[in-house]
Amino acid sequence: PAFIRKLVWWWSRRSPQFRKDSMGTVHVTAVGMFADGFDAGWAIPVAPWPLILTIGTISKRLQRMPDGEDGVAEFINLTLTIDHDVVDGAPATRFLVHFKQLLESGDGLESFRSA
Repeated sequence: PAFIRKLVWWWSRRSPQFRKDSMGTVHVTAVGMFADGFDAGWAIPVAPWPLILTIGTISKRLQRMPDGEDGVAEFINLTLTIDHDVVDGAPATRFLVHFKQLLESGDGLESFRSA
């Protein structure tokens, strides 16, 4: 019912602890599955979460390969939105660098290979 929804939203806007407990602190959304024929873009989500990861499309681009030749590689388009009122710039940058290293190394995929 609308009155319950309005009451919950009213309360969540006024109580950060309630919002954190009920909605969490990180939001992940995938919009790439709806982008048929669309290669890339920027997601600018407006939401109450301090960290939002938007997963876009996978596109093919030219890249210099490890053997020195030019080739086609697949790239995933990601947008990571961080609320600067909640997270300072230096820790956010360190997180981004670490997140990029984890993605590039394929960390965690070993468990899927053995299954």
